[in-house]
Formats: sequence, structure tokens, C-alpha cells
Amino acid sequence: MPDDNGGNSQEVTQAISEIREWLVRIDTNQSNQTQLLTEIKDSANHARKKADDAEDKADRANFRLDAVERRQDENDAKWREDRTEKRWQWGVIATVIVGVLAAGVPIILAFI
Repeated sequence: MPDDNGGNSQEVTQAISEIREWLVRIDTNQSNQTQLLTEIKDSANHARKKADDAEDKADRANFRLDAVERRQDENDAKWREDRTEKRWQWGVIATVIVGVLAAGVPIILAFI
């Protein structure tokens, strides 16, 4: 049956139905995209938190490493000082021994 607009009401109903289905698909697609964006945002926030935690751990590790390197440098300097001091001590002892022997040999030879 033709309607007042000169068209078939069944065709209009079919067109409205197709438009409705099209809008439902758009709405469903938009809902899926919104859910996906929410999941992406949550993943990004989780990744950001992990990155912040990793940065904090790296900062603490660098601080500890700097402290260890500082102590190692201090220990190396102390070791060099001790080694130099021991060389001086052995040098003085050797000089005294050589001096005593050098002075003692003529005295011993005088009694022989």
C-alpha cells in the first residue's frame, strides 16, 4: 500500500530497520573501543608504576654502588699508605743492619 508520501510503508520500515541495525553496530563498536581504551589506559598506568618502581630501585642501587666505590677507593688509598710505610720500615731496618755490620766488621777484624 502506498502511503501519503507516495512510497511503500514496507520500504520505509525496512530502511528504518537497517538504520537501527547500523546504529546498534556503531554503538557496539564504540562500546568495544571505549572498553579497549580503558584497558590500554590501565595497562599504561601499570607500566608507568612499574617504570617508577624500577627507577627508584635503580637510584637506590646507584647510591649503594657509589658508597661501595667510595669505600673501595678509601681502602685502596689506605693500602697504598700502609705499603709505603712498610717499605720505609724495612728500608730503615735494612740500613740499620747494614750500618751495624759495617761498623761491627772492623771491630771484629781488629780482635782477630
